[in-house]
Amino acid sequence: REWLAALLHVGSEHHDARATAQAHKGMGDLCKYEGDLDSALAKYETALALFEEIGDTNHAGDCLIDLGALTLSMGRLDDAKRYGGLGLAAAEQMEGVWLRAASYLSVGELYVCLGDVAVASHSLSRAIELYAETRQRPARPLIVLGWAHLHEGDIDGAARYFDEAAGLSSRLRGSAMSGLEEAYSGTPEAFPLLCKDIEGSAAAPTEGQWRLRTATPSRFPDVVDRLDFVAMRPGAGLGDAWQWVNVFDDAAYGIENLLGISAPNGRHLTEMNTSAPRLVRPVEGDFAADAISLPAPQDGPTIGGILLWADADNYLRVERGVHGPHDVSFSGRIDAADTRFGRGRLAADRVHLRIERRGDTVRALCSGDGRDWSSIGETPFAVDGAVSVGMHALGGIDRTIYRGEHREGAAIRFESFTLRG
Repeated sequence: REWLAALLHVGSEHHDARATAQAHKGMGDLCKYEGDLDSALAKYETALALFEEIGDTNHAGDCLIDLGALTLSMGRLDDAKRYGGLGLAAAEQMEGVWLRAASYLSVGELYVCLGDVAVASHSLSRAIELYAETRQRPARPLIVLGWAHLHEGDIDGAARYFDEAAGLSSRLRGSAMSGLEEAYSGTPEAFPLLCKDIEGSAAAPTEGQWRLRTATPSRFPDVVDRLDFVAMRPGAGLGDAWQWVNVFDDAAYGIENLLGISAPNGRHLTEMNTSAPRLVRPVEGDFAADAISLPAPQDGPTIGGILLWADADNYLRVERGVHGPHDVSFSGRIDAADTRFGRGRLAADRVHLRIERRGDTVRALCSGDGRDWSSIGETPFAVDGAVSVGMHALGGIDRTIYRGEHREGAAIRFESFTLRG
């Protein structure tokens, strides 16, 4: 950030439009990575105008591609169509194959969101061809194609794409497996068999848990804190132990029969972005935290869950909705590395989420009725110092799954939160 500020100062002082444009583009990238999408948009548009002014078509094209993807993530679909089309036209004139591939991927994602499968399939297939020229086989275009076919009811086509993607990327394997299990939701007995076949293969990856497994919650006899949001007065407070974290001061929470947390677009917990709005309280020793969650109002994306927070480089999340409306997942960041620990599918509106810590081990569970529980995954989590636990919402919406603008972002509601020790 300091280097970019210095570059901007020097560029402005010496009337160097190229240096000034590069500083704005770099600042836009940084804002985007941190979740400040409005600032990223302003920086990218400033950089684009400067690059166009000096006739730097390559860097202008790069800005257009980024603007297409950014505006899609903001739900500004008309802007995404405009920038996506201009970016694609610019990319076709560039020498870099990778930028052309990225442009076709971005346009493909947009048209899946818009429901135009023909245009989406053409763009995504072209992206795969171009990536192949660089000796790459990224999973993301295949996952997007999987959702495009799933939205159209083509179960076999969707499963084929998700299955191929699952073998290509450990980072996106959870996303691919979520799509694959959703494709097989009409024949739920098939997915566990597929998992067993993959797990038994010589090339089977070792990380994470790919499907839910029957489990019994550990017993923690003492109730440390219980919040029954249904019984609370509208606007009631949660108590002095609770802290509301709202990094960009644009999220909200409220109590009216339920606790609702809303997360604007871009609010996330990943890498440099720790902007997800959250209500947390300190916790010590061994514990279990339960939250009963409900869908967001007005059919918007429901994304969020329970957060165990040590610091920006060490936290764990058990969530619903990240990779689809029936997705449950366990992920987080340990020693500054994003990691997925498990996932599954739970087709229920009222979802019980639970996180347990015993010693240096944490496990995540879920249930549709509070009686029959399943394990999502577990992980070592040895951290020094104080930790907090609570509820959060995410605004990182994948619009190839949740099609539509969703300009207000995502939300989640809770009936109750119980902390036992």
